[in-house]
Amino acid sequence: MTKSRGAPTREPVDLGRITTTPSIVYANTEQEVIIVTRDRIHLCLQVAMDRIGKRDRWMVPLGVLVPLVLAVTTTTFTKRFGIGGGEWETVFVMFIVFTAAWLVYSLVLPLRL
Repeated sequence: MTKSRGAPTREPVDLGRITTTPSIVYANTEQEVIIVTRDRIHLCLQVAMDRIGKRDRWMVPLGVLVPLVLAVTTTTFTKRFGIGGGEWETVFVMFIVFTAAWLVYSLVLPLRL
């Protein structure tokens, strides 16, 4: 299978029980063939996707926190639906605290991986 200066060959490649004839084989390149089961690849991809997801989870709480902070700083809360302005402001501040804690958690989570 080794030809000089990368000349292509058409020799059969034996991979244990799997035998194939490649269309072109270049002799100046080295490759490793790894045979893996589908469930193992699925598991590895799932772990990688989970890590990527945990790394990018900070975007959602930040996207919720910014409008809440803008609403509290620019709005004069008045009585609506039988709830006074002070209570509305308290509800928004509680949402801000909850969302800020969510943001901190999602920023710290990738550091623990």
